[in-house]
Amino acid sequence: MEREPTVVILGAGYVGLTLGLFIASHHVPVLIVDVDAGKVDRLQRGDSTIYEADIQESLSTALSSGYLRFSCQSPACGAPYWIVAVPYLPSELCRDGVGYYRRCLQSIRGAGSSPPVVMVRSTVPVGFTRSEILPALGDILGAVLDEGFFLTACPERTLTGKAIHELASLPQL
Repeated sequence: MEREPTVVILGAGYVGLTLGLFIASHHVPVLIVDVDAGKVDRLQRGDSTIYEADIQESLSTALSSGYLRFSCQSPACGAPYWIVAVPYLPSELCRDGVGYYRRCLQSIRGAGSSPPVVMVRSTVPVGFTRSEILPALGDILGAVLDEGFFLTACPERTLTGKAIHELASLPQL
């Protein structure tokens, strides 16, 4: 059964994948979106693209439960919670001149009349969330912070091989 996602995670790298598995294990529908079609295909088949203790079992369980899906496209509908787990890439490195983060943020929208809650779960330079992400979300959503959307920053802190365990045992947002 395909469930509407409650959480959309942008980025299926180490941070996004482990966080998605953790959330899905608590019976919350998660959609992880990544631009790499090959990675999405592998993950949807249950083939992990990273090393993490017991990840194959966690991935298989989450997929068979229907609480975890992968896609190259954001959902047509909105979701209440959006987690940005893509690596920081300065906009001057993007060929088309549009910042990588801004492109990732383009798909964010709330569910119905509810404003989306956006969490930045990437390590970005000091001030980047306030100076770049906040105004970009305001432009994209045509709204202001704390009225048309909510924004929080929770930089990843991940211990390779133990990330899923740490998500359950360390205090985090």
